[in-house]
Amino acid sequence: CSSDLIAAEPGLDVNPAIRFIAREGTAAQPFSVHRSSNSRRKTQTTVHIDVAGEDFPARARSMLFGNPKDVRAPPPMLGDDKIDILIIHGIERMHSGTQRRLARAIRDGAFRASASRTMQPVYPRIIFTYSVEATRSGGGHLGADGPVFPPESDLNAALVEVLPGQLVRLP
Repeated sequence: CSSDLIAAEPGLDVNPAIRFIAREGTAAQPFSVHRSSNSRRKTQTTVHIDVAGEDFPARARSMLFGNPKDVRAPPPMLGDDKIDILIIHGIERMHSGTQRRLARAIRDGAFRASASRTMQPVYPRIIFTYSVEATRSGGGHLGADGPVFPPESDLNAALVEVLPGQLVRLP
């Protein structure tokens, strides 16, 4: 499983960096699925999840790992072989337990879907965006050698350990 991290200060447009990493033509709205074509390769399916809003962080877990309480729910996005790239915006807003579970899935390349006893492979490449607050002294959390995730950051330590495969820092 491949994962990448885009760290940017609030208000910066991360879409150009997403397009660069994903080699994607356009950015989609939250929760949308779109297909784009590139003459040099096959059509890709990209899913954007924006972990914003009051109830969405809890729903993100169901979208990623499945929802055993709803038989009509779509399959877990992590195990969907039709999704090439999964972009999770605002990873710092996701619940710590979900971040930890996601870190295990990235590290192992497989996950256990909700209410399932079998492991499923993680198919999509995952791109995370992380909003880094700048500080008045010291120039912010974006250091010369990469982002500095202080102990009070909203990222789970297990997730920080498996990130990034590639890091893009936006000033």
